[in-house]
Amino acid sequence: MSTAPGNHPSCLNCGTTVTGNFCTNCGQRRDVHVKSVGEIFHDFTHSLTHLDARAWQTLRMLVLHPGELTREFFRGRLESYLPPFRLYLVMSVIFFGVSALMPDQDFGTTTSSDTVVAGDKAPSNACDIDVDLPYLAGAGPPLSAACKRVAADGGKRFRQIIGETVPKLMFVFLPLIAAFPLLLYWRPRRLYAEHLVFFLHGHAVLFLALTVGELFKGLGVLLPAVAGLLSFATAVLVMSLLWYFFRAMRVVYGQGRALTALKFVVTLVAYTVLLSVTAMGGIIYAALRV
Repeated sequence: MSTAPGNHPSCLNCGTTVTGNFCTNCGQRRDVHVKSVGEIFHDFTHSLTHLDARAWQTLRMLVLHPGELTREFFRGRLESYLPPFRLYLVMSVIFFGVSALMPDQDFGTTTSSDTVVAGDKAPSNACDIDVDLPYLAGAGPPLSAACKRVAADGGKRFRQIIGETVPKLMFVFLPLIAAFPLLLYWRPRRLYAEHLVFFLHGHAVLFLALTVGELFKGLGVLLPAVAGLLSFATAVLVMSLLWYFFRAMRVVYGQGRALTALKFVVTLVAYTVLLSVTAMGGIIYAALRV
C-alpha cells in the first residue's frame, strides 16, 4: 500500500488519502489483504445476520402495518429497512423459485385431451387465426403459424418461454401501473416516485401472499385430506389482501374511507385491465418465439 504525505496511506481502489479505517471517497477498507478462511467465514456470517436483521424488521413493518413502510421511506428512515426495489426483487425471486418447485396440477402435465389437440387428430382449422382489427390484419398468419408450433409439442416449449417471460413482464407492468395514481392524487400533487415506491411495497406483499398460496396448493396436492381447509385459507388470504391494499392506500395518501374506497375500486379495475393487456402481450410474444 502506498503512503501519502502525513504518513497516511492512499486507497488502493481510488487513490484518495485514507485517515481512518475506510476510504471517505469510495468506502473501501483501509486494510486490504488476502483473507483467511476464518475471515471469509466471519464476513459471511456478519453480512448474513445483518441482512436478516434488516429483512425481518422490513417484513414485520410491511406485513403488520400496511402503508407504514412506504411512509418510513419518505420520512428518510432508509438504513433500518431494505430498499423498496431490493425488497420487491427478493420477494419476486422467492415467489418464482417456490412456484418452480411446486407440483403443477393444472398446466404442467400433458393430458389425453392435450394429445388429441397436439397430435395428428387435431382439427385442421384449430389454429386458423383471423385478426379482424384495424392495423392488425396482417397478424393472423404469424399467429396461426405460432399456434401450430405450440400444438406440435403440446405447449411444452410455450410454457417454458412463458415462465421466462413473466418476471420480465412485471418490470414493464409495474412502472406503467404506478403512473395511474397520478390521475387520482393530484391535490396535493404527488411525485411519480412516491406512487412507484407504494406499488413496489404493494407488489412485495403480493408476491409474499402468492408464495404462501403456492405453498398451500402444493400442500393440498401432498395432503388431499386438508385440501378443503387450504382452499378456505387461500380465500381468507385473498380477502386479507384486498383489505391490506385498501388500508395501505388510506395510510399512505391520508384520505377518508369513502374516497379511498372509490379510488381503490378504480385502481383495481385499471390494474386488472392493464395486467390483462400485459399478459396478452406476453402470451403473443411467447407464442411467436416458439
